[in-house]
Amino acid sequence: MRARHVGLLAAGGVGAWTLGWRLDALHLRGDELYYRQAALDMLEGQWLTNAQHPPLAKQLMALTHLGLGDTVVADRLPAALAAWVTGLLLALLVWQVGRPGRWTALVGIATALLWWTLPWAPGRTATLESVMTCGLVAAQLAWTLTVTRRDPRWLLVGGALAGLAAAAKLTGALALVGLLPAALLLLRHRPARTVVPLAAAALVAAGVTWVFPFVPMEGEALRAMTTPVTFQLGHAEAGHTVVVAGQTHHHAPWWTSLWFALQRLGPLAAAGLVLGALVGLARHGARLAPVATTLLGLVVAMSLSPVQLGHYQYVWWPLLLALAGCALAPSHRATRRGPAGRWAGPVASGGAALALLPAVVLAADHVGAVARTEPSGLTLAPDVLAREVPEGTTITIWSDPWPTQVALPGRRLTTTMPGSLAPRALLVDRSYAARSDAMDPHLWRACRPVPYSEHRVGDLVLFVRQADPHPAFVPDPGCGPLRPAASGGASRPTAPR
Repeated sequence: MRARHVGLLAAGGVGAWTLGWRLDALHLRGDELYYRQAALDMLEGQWLTNAQHPPLAKQLMALTHLGLGDTVVADRLPAALAAWVTGLLLALLVWQVGRPGRWTALVGIATALLWWTLPWAPGRTATLESVMTCGLVAAQLAWTLTVTRRDPRWLLVGGALAGLAAAAKLTGALALVGLLPAALLLLRHRPARTVVPLAAAALVAAGVTWVFPFVPMEGEALRAMTTPVTFQLGHAEAGHTVVVAGQTHHHAPWWTSLWFALQRLGPLAAAGLVLGALVGLARHGARLAPVATTLLGLVVAMSLSPVQLGHYQYVWWPLLLALAGCALAPSHRATRRGPAGRWAGPVASGGAALALLPAVVLAADHVGAVARTEPSGLTLAPDVLAREVPEGTTITIWSDPWPTQVALPGRRLTTTMPGSLAPRALLVDRSYAARSDAMDPHLWRACRPVPYSEHRVGDLVLFVRQADPHPAFVPDPGCGPLRPAASGGASRPTAPR
């Protein structure tokens, strides 16, 4: 094993910690709940749960459930592993593009390390983006190897990897954009009778690997394959409400994903990455053509889509970072004679390094945030309830019902306040309760007929009744908003994304 590989694996330890530290500290929420349920249903032979998206990422979650049980770690581990592998792929890509040497080896390791430590949310959540992005970056590495090694067989590998990316989420099919520049550049060195058939075969390979995860579904496979396409077309036509720059839109403006990326990265880090990417493309030219073309295709596709949600922009982060990382690596191009030629490379590397400093600061802040990760209330709630509330007791919840049900399996939960206003136990998420006057903790404290013990559970509060209410108790009319007819909580989300 070479020294650069040892260094990459050592840096990978930092990446593994950043992606895996307290991975189960925060309870499942949002889209994670859909994908978790789909994975569990797959283990029961029910293939069409969340058929709006291809199955590969959810199948990986199902496999981790087999090994680790129904745990939050099992839900999130495939995404974390995929994000970790993506870092290795980025290092390999930089090594292929830059001129061989110690500096290029260090740049590849630094690029991977920066990737692992950036606040790339899909790497720590049970969603589809991480697995899809891993396949997309792997395909770009294959296209890059096609160009740098002038070997047309890598076209087939890239096609197969692009199909796997699309099998996690349809957006991954855009990995195929890099096939065109890779094939065109290869035509400079190989005859068309070799390149064209293999490029066509790469498209076939993409189709085969995309279909492969559907094979276990047997009779339901065709429906499972067509549903993602029909759903996404319908979703685009119907639109999706999104808040952008303080304004609510049903069909997102073209700049939505760019705005979300700017908000997540910050202006300085975003500008630095873009500047670094331009320097990288200028230094290495054709060797980065597949990556740059695919990145451009992703940005254009997102901009044209009428549906753009906050997490969609994460798919282009690794390609942007790959281009920016390559800006630090020496070029294969011949150096011009004279002082200007000798200093051009170091100046370009130094300028790119300065441009990337805000991203490094952002990454350091993220590492600190991961180190300070504390369990959420729903993660802590099972142990507290086990001490304070007997099994079989009905617990009234003023919190999002679906995440609460997942976090408290086997508990009897209701969103309805009893007419006496004296539930045996009441679990309150203040931010959720603020949505309705029927869940006003201050009003309930004034109206409750008996004393309660109060327990802080992270960001939640648990109230446990200390005495039974008098049978003849009648709440004051001012307590009307809390009465059962006024309450009722909320149901689980209804629109899988």
